[in-house]
Amino acid sequence: MSKLNLSGKVVIITGSSKGIGKATALELLQAGARVTLNGRSPQALEATAQAFRHAGYADAILPIAGDVSQAEFCESLIQQTLAHWGRIDILINNAGAGFRGRMEETSPRAFKDVVDSNLMSAAYCTLAALPEIRKNKGSILFISSLSGIRGLPNNGPYCAAKMALTALAETLRIELHGSGVHIGLHMVGITDYDEDKRVIQADGQLIPIRRRSHHTRQQVARIILHSLRRRRFKVVYTPLGKLQVFFQRFFPGMVEWLLLKSANSEIYK
Repeated sequence: MSKLNLSGKVVIITGSSKGIGKATALELLQAGARVTLNGRSPQALEATAQAFRHAGYADAILPIAGDVSQAEFCESLIQQTLAHWGRIDILINNAGAGFRGRMEETSPRAFKDVVDSNLMSAAYCTLAALPEIRKNKGSILFISSLSGIRGLPNNGPYCAAKMALTALAETLRIELHGSGVHIGLHMVGITDYDEDKRVIQADGQLIPIRRRSHHTRQQVARIILHSLRRRRFKVVYTPLGKLQVFFQRFFPGMVEWLLLKSANSEIYK
């Protein structure tokens, strides 16, 4: 199969004012794509847009601030993109929020916020964009996590949302078979992050995060572009992630035992 030429393609990336989304936007712009940027914070989004303008991409970006966990905004995001660019070829569902906390301490509101951010945002944007992407035989990508392979301690709502993304991607892949639409699912490991990154804790408050990373945002962005060009379905990141998939499939009891032994370690806090 020949590689997909991304030059001139119109791409929407949710959650692209920072992190993986921002790095992916830059890679796509360098590949000649036109990109609709999105983020909840108008200030952060404008700062990213300004950086891209200064880099020479003023005519290739469209910043649209708003919360993709709201279905009405997702519909508006699609319509504004169509009005500006005239088409949509690729949707990258990247927006999401992390979580830390035990289930028994988690408030219903915190649980809903995590699921809305990681799952419903992707569902709403996909529903709104699907007719246009089907028409153009384009791509829909879901940026998930290794946490979507199985439930992990102190991460229940996040794991639940990411595991649901797998089901959503698998359903779409079957339903759209033969349509020319490419579905991609990226199970990303721990990535380096902006200094001001926050995650939701059990009581719903936002807290700073401190952890070692498996790869950089730029590395993830390059893998995303490679998979778009090759129209790959499931991409599991890092050797550790591939081992996790193998052992969960063939030795689930061993995985359970290891998690029980390590449930209180720093990696799950």
